[in-house]
Amino acid sequence: MLSILPPAEDISATLVQMTSPLLSKEASDAAIEVLASALPPHIIFLLRHASVPSETVQVLAKEMANTKPAVRKAFVHLAGCVFLGEQSVLDTESGAALAKTLLPCFESCLKTVSSNPLNTGPLEGYISTTVLLKAFTKSKELGSSNRKVETGFPLIFLFRRFDTEEFYRVEYWGCRC
Repeated sequence: MLSILPPAEDISATLVQMTSPLLSKEASDAAIEVLASALPPHIIFLLRHASVPSETVQVLAKEMANTKPAVRKAFVHLAGCVFLGEQSVLDTESGAALAKTLLPCFESCLKTVSSNPLNTGPLEGYISTTVLLKAFTKSKELGSSNRKVETGFPLIFLFRRFDTEEFYRVEYWGCRC
């Protein structure tokens, strides 16, 4: 039901602040996914028009490394949807601040998946790689950073372009993001 609420100043701030901490406490994996999928439009709205509360940013960063796979997957997916759903978010001051805060989380997630792909879900690695290679490298704030993620072996992904039937290959050895 939360997904029918349109992003607005009075709704988005309250919704994001109240529901983000509930995600990690939810017992049902299906409910976690549904709740997490309702939040990206509201976070994007807040990044464009105001800022995301610092408590919410801390919850996002903390839960992207949660030991419970469903919670970790939901928060990585949530953060990925925010940055990949609207590229202009990174051009705002609050969007760049959120990206700088979550950059180490995406890097850590990618390291975890690349070092132990059998015990962690690969989705977090796919999302992290896509955010690091696509969204963050196009950012004016983050594109010039000298941070480097080291993986022990290459991660190779095939991405299909949505506008054509072409596939393109991305080989990841350690991207400068």
